[in-house]
Amino acid sequence: MNTMSDKNNDLIFNVGITIAKLRNKNNLSQEVLSELSEIHRTYLSEVEGGKRNLTLTVLKRIVDALGFSMSEFFRIVEEDSLNE
Repeated sequence: MNTMSDKNNDLIFNVGITIAKLRNKNNLSQEVLSELSEIHRTYLSEVEGGKRNLTLTVLKRIVDALGFSMSEFFRIVEEDSLNE
């Protein structure tokens, strides 16, 4: 049985994986994306690894830097999680 904590951890992990996937698809390094998003590279690395629960504000900056709207981004997260 999935608890709320498990679901939260899955979401954090799936968001991080999606950020990494879109970053690689756009041929961006963590360094470049972190500069565009105005966050530290190690923070971005922890987000991509599912180790950080980022705020919506930071997520919006990352998603904007990747060239997506929040709704597009979450649609990709959902599609990817369904295809696991």
